[in-house]
Amino acid sequence: MEKFFVGRQPIFNRKQQVVAYELLYRAKAGADSANVIDGDKATSQVIVNSLFDIGLEHLVGESVAFINLTDSFIRGDMAMPFNHRQVVLEMLENVEPTAEALAGMKKLAAQKFTLALDDFIYRPEFDPFLELAHIVKLEVMNLSKTELAARIAPLKKFKVKLLAEKVETQQEYQDCLELGFSMFQGYFLCKPQLVEGRRLAPNKMVLLNLMSKVQNPDIEMGQLEELIVQDVSLSYRLLKLINSANFGLRHEIESIAMALSLLGLKAVRNWVSLIMLSHVDDKPPELLKIAIFRARLCEQIGKLVIPNQIAQCFTVGLFSLLEAMMDQPLKELLQELPLANDIKLALLDPRVNLQGNILQLVVLYESGRWAEIELLEGEEGCVKLSRAPKNRQLKLDELQRLYLEAIEWSELQMQQFK
Repeated sequence: MEKFFVGRQPIFNRKQQVVAYELLYRAKAGADSANVIDGDKATSQVIVNSLFDIGLEHLVGESVAFINLTDSFIRGDMAMPFNHRQVVLEMLENVEPTAEALAGMKKLAAQKFTLALDDFIYRPEFDPFLELAHIVKLEVMNLSKTELAARIAPLKKFKVKLLAEKVETQQEYQDCLELGFSMFQGYFLCKPQLVEGRRLAPNKMVLLNLMSKVQNPDIEMGQLEELIVQDVSLSYRLLKLINSANFGLRHEIESIAMALSLLGLKAVRNWVSLIMLSHVDDKPPELLKIAIFRARLCEQIGKLVIPNQIAQCFTVGLFSLLEAMMDQPLKELLQELPLANDIKLALLDPRVNLQGNILQLVVLYESGRWAEIELLEGEEGCVKLSRAPKNRQLKLDELQRLYLEAIEWSELQMQQFK
């Protein structure tokens, strides 16, 4: 069976709530675009793999999935095996405005599918397509606000919603908001809003102080238990989380002491930090979900390549978005947290140790930058982790499986915070 990557990228509304995910597909590491291979094969593979092999619900949950359609797929007779409420179908930017393509789009519109035009640059020949489309996606990276306004001006006469792609900074997001965009796709959410001279908000200062105590490497079980039980809400949420079905414990945990005894100091410490981060109430929930996802995937990869530092791998993933959550420089935040030196090094420069290598791999995979994932020479289908010992390598198939498992797991954890 051909090796492939399937991933997703969140799409946000104006309130920074996730309303959909775009499904991404790559045939193998090193392919920079799905269309490097046969474009129609890429589209059909996404459909078949997501729906049948993986299950659409495992990739996007109850959200809508955006799926790319190539020219000959649009013109062809292949039936779309989706309920029209589950998906948005995107016409790729390289589809020319031919009569055959227009007929194909009309056929999909007649089946009540929501249609989008991807990476769109206006030409008058596309007017009939714009009459059918519900969403127009525009790539905004490296465009000034004035240039972007000029791009959207000819679209105003059509009844389409605007989706901004590759929104990488908070400023780009603000510009798109002001220009009337309805949806946003990119990694602006993971970037901090740093303002020179601004101090940490009081509620975040309290949170950081608590996390500092929890992460103290010299803390003993009794001290951690005492710290947790002082906060009734924290105790309740920790017990609720640990007793949830996805922990798979045979007996119900009835006390913090019992949780510490069964799960161990390091594990409970990480879960307390996770719960504390969920209290950052001026940030959208998706940011916490990404942090939880990274923590899980780093942890699971760590089990295979650095089994003596699994808890550290979890912590590195969990704290990888600390800067965006706190809106303070990471270096300053880490000075306040008594984390192990290896964790701090991994967060500041992922190249220096294996924990950092794992985080770097997770971020590349998460963002769909699969071309940047290095493969190990002489080892078929193995990822290159520069600090990994030769007898502990990670296969591509295993990475794909762990990625999908981490998505499902992080979705389950988020339900505990509602």
